[in-house]
Amino acid sequence: GTVVRPLRRVDAGEVKAVPVQGNGHMIVGAGANIAVQVGEDGILIVDTGSGAANDKVLTAIKQLAPTKEIRWIINTGAQADHIGGNEPFAKAGRTVNGNVAAIVAHENASARMSKAGVPETARPFNTYFEDKRDFPFNGEPVMLYHDEAALDDTDTLVMFRRSDVIVAGD
Repeated sequence: GTVVRPLRRVDAGEVKAVPVQGNGHMIVGAGANIAVQVGEDGILIVDTGSGAANDKVLTAIKQLAPTKEIRWIINTGAQADHIGGNEPFAKAGRTVNGNVAAIVAHENASARMSKAGVPETARPFNTYFEDKRDFPFNGEPVMLYHDEAALDDTDTLVMFRRSDVIVAGD
């Protein structure tokens, strides 16, 4: 079975990376939980928090993999506490072809962000419309699931298959 480790208490204002299992980590103390997968291919982030602690979050992420680039950002929804760091995190990273890190979300999330006036530099341009999408990254399948019966029609559940980690957003 899976072992669940108790999380160390995080003091007010402290932002820390906590190992989950496999390639998965969680950034805590930033007002929202942010998942991070690290490995040979680079860094993948699930949700970017509210934006209130972007510098501290980026520092914690870079401590996990100092020589690796942020390649992907996945938003599990369009709410402000999921997308607040999209722009600075994307600018802090690079895709393999040299563009800013790619932001991914369900097409409903992208449409909702556009309608809400979220700047283009903070919106996902890599979207999917199916019930599920997957791609390989850091030696494991990254699986995205969209369920119309979720909290709202923008939600994505992310599973890191080999690490056996699920990020459910809200």
